[in-house]
Amino acid sequence: MTTSRGGFWWLEPNDAQNSLFVFGRKDPEGRTCYVVVNATPVPRSGYRMGVKEPGYYRELL
Repeated sequence: MTTSRGGFWWLEPNDAQNSLFVFGRKDPEGRTCYVVVNATPVPRSGYRMGVKEPGYYRELL
């Protein structure tokens, strides 16, 4: 991932109700990774978020 300021952006900076942090990262080749961090032990099944590129996304962890 890039260390430049442009390689990071918040997708959902204000979801305190769900205790979620949602952001995007872009590497120098332009590949994007979206990150959703759940800071609680409560599952958030079916959570939806907007992304910049259409396509298929998968859960990695």
